[in-house]
Amino acid sequence: FFENEYYSERTDTYGLSKSTIRTILKKIKAVYYDLEDIYIFHNDVKNFKWSYKKKKMVPLTDAEIIKLWNYKGGKDSKQTARRVWFYMVQYYGCFRISEVKLNLTKSQAKNSRLKTPRELWDSVSMDEDSKGKNIFTWRCYVKKQNGEIKTKNVPIHRRLAECFWGYMPKDLNDTDKFPKELTVNGNTIHKIESEKTYRQFINSALNDLDIDKRIKSHDIRKSFITNAKKKNMKIADIQNYSGHESEGAVLAYINDSDTRRNSEMDKIT
Repeated sequence: FFENEYYSERTDTYGLSKSTIRTILKKIKAVYYDLEDIYIFHNDVKNFKWSYKKKKMVPLTDAEIIKLWNYKGGKDSKQTARRVWFYMVQYYGCFRISEVKLNLTKSQAKNSRLKTPRELWDSVSMDEDSKGKNIFTWRCYVKKQNGEIKTKNVPIHRRLAECFWGYMPKDLNDTDKFPKELTVNGNTIHKIESEKTYRQFINSALNDLDIDKRIKSHDIRKSFITNAKKKNMKIADIQNYSGHESEGAVLAYINDSDTRRNSEMDKIT
């Protein structure tokens, strides 16, 4: 019934996801075990067993990421550009979806204004990589699964710099051309929308682009990590982007089943 017949007025669809059904059955059993001494339940309740094979995350490849960055569909071209921009920040910052708002707003209040490019630059420093080369790093926030907020130093990818400042500065004082506000294609980004809005947008965009994949909360972050590993980036270097505390935690994000070899297109990202 839940899988094929249950009707949702909100979404105008029949059937619930397998993970939702599993949660419902677990809650029913939890009620049974908590109240079996008080109420009479159907004898079969304690025997509920229902399992399913979880769909393995299939990351977006570099070629698919490029298609997404160039997506122009949707009813409002400016709105589309702002939402693609959001996902570029998430991808090149290797963030969880909630962390984009955490790092780009002045506070976590509902209507908090966005930081200016200059305010974002105040958290940037010049460091050296493992080869002694100077790189910019951005001290930003990460939100752990338990809700704890920590910081990580993200090496600033050229595309991330373009999202914030319009170009990759040459040094810490090269700020003369910074825009006064965050913009995309010359249009101001006024706010960060809800996570639900972004998820609906990207799955609609992937459908328009004939990419047969669905994106959930962590999948953009997982795509960055998987693609970086396929380019032979060292796990320790990937950790600098992801903020994971161990190599094992990074490896858990990598989809090793994707053995596709890199193409020339992959190298331009």
